[in-house]
Amino acid sequence: MECQQNLAKGIIHDQFGSIAARVADSLVSRGPSTLRELIACNTTIKPTSLREAMLVMLQFGIVSVQHRHDTKKGSDTTLYTIELHQVMYRLRYPRYKAVTRRLFPVTNDNDESSKDNQAAALKVIELLWLAGRQTMGQLANTLEELFDSPSSIKFVLNRLIDLRLIRRAEKPRQVEVDVNDTVVVRGGSDTALDFSLTSGYMGRIISGSAKRKVR
Repeated sequence: MECQQNLAKGIIHDQFGSIAARVADSLVSRGPSTLRELIACNTTIKPTSLREAMLVMLQFGIVSVQHRHDTKKGSDTTLYTIELHQVMYRLRYPRYKAVTRRLFPVTNDNDESSKDNQAAALKVIELLWLAGRQTMGQLANTLEELFDSPSSIKFVLNRLIDLRLIRRAEKPRQVEVDVNDTVVVRGGSDTALDFSLTSGYMGRIISGSAKRKVR
């Protein structure tokens, strides 16, 4: 477990910077924590920089949010947790692409439809990997700039969801953290569609249980 934690912290440092790595280290050491607690135990990091690091990790799904209601105080407490398995899967990007190519095969050189489907699927994986969570509208707008067929775009997104390479959840479009440890929704609603990479299918591939389906 300690090796996994150290590797995860190294991945975060390499991909998101030293401040994010230090905040992640605090979450690993302390467990679920409020923003105020994280600020208190990282006094050498400016609160604004710490919040920015948290927003980045929330955007990429490597930190999750839990709301706990205090019945005595009649208020909610927001806790943040590091998702180590999501961090580890960031090493699997080449395999995500390889699996996507297998699941969206190009049957022959003259089949433009299968070529477009594979290219669109790979583009979705790339966008989610590089930019983190995206709304349906954001993905569709980007794909429409590259591909002419709206029906093909819809097919690709639904196929990726069915194959559990990406997931759809009821999430705010943009999440911000204010000084009172609360999550504030801006520019969207609680019912906005949100897509992000999922480790569900990849977990089965790595363990070998999905080999038959991949072939």
